[in-house]
Amino acid sequence: ILASLPNLYRLDLRYCSFQQLPKGIEKLSSLEFLVLKGNPLTETDFSELLELKNLQYLGIADCGGGVAQLSPTLLE
Repeated sequence: ILASLPNLYRLDLRYCSFQQLPKGIEKLSSLEFLVLKGNPLTETDFSELLELKNLQYLGIADCGGGVAQLSPTLLE
């Protein structure tokens, strides 16, 4: 479903109980604002977020241990 929304620029997925990023999130080429707060992202490969070239804000508070393994490249 996400792949069919390439013009989406804001996505708030807080407290959805996701353990991994939703499939196709890397296809959201216009995404500027992404909130994942409160999801136990323990089975996540955050490298998919590198595809989001327009991303300006990433809200990852209260996302569990998976966030601790974020690449410094994602945080620059």
